[in-house]
Amino acid sequence: MAAVQEAQAAPAYRKAYSVKVPSNVSVKHKDIAGNEVTVKLSDFFTGPRKELIVQAAKEGRKILKARGEDVPDLAKILKDEKTLNEFLKTPIPTQHLHSIKKGLDKIIEKGTDSFGKVNSYGAAVTDAKVILNKLIEKKNPYYAKAITLSSFTLGTKH
Repeated sequence: MAAVQEAQAAPAYRKAYSVKVPSNVSVKHKDIAGNEVTVKLSDFFTGPRKELIVQAAKEGRKILKARGEDVPDLAKILKDEKTLNEFLKTPIPTQHLHSIKKGLDKIIEKGTDSFGKVNSYGAAVTDAKVILNKLIEKKNPYYAKAITLSSFTLGTKH
């Protein structure tokens, strides 16, 4: 089933991968207290979620490499301040951001029990993933279409 899903979504992802997302793109989001806050893509790489994103980058890279896709070692880039600053100066390839999203999925999976209940860490990571998807989709409608196609094919929510 996963192979069928990947085959059907592959053309949409290839088109989405042709778009780069500026690190200054922002979206409005409600925080845990219900306050509307503005979140920029660069916040994921420099703010309190940086450690999570480094972990997700490692997980996502493993997943995409297993699929035959090659992405740079974003975890290494994110750990070095000089390299990170250079990385954030140019738009970020959607494939790189998708790699991080796949890593977040893996972390959420680890925080989900056999009954489908997500622990508190998994719930926080899910929130981060939702924000990341919104940020990507804001500048890349092809990615939104690819996610929808993937979700529709598997009957899951990405």
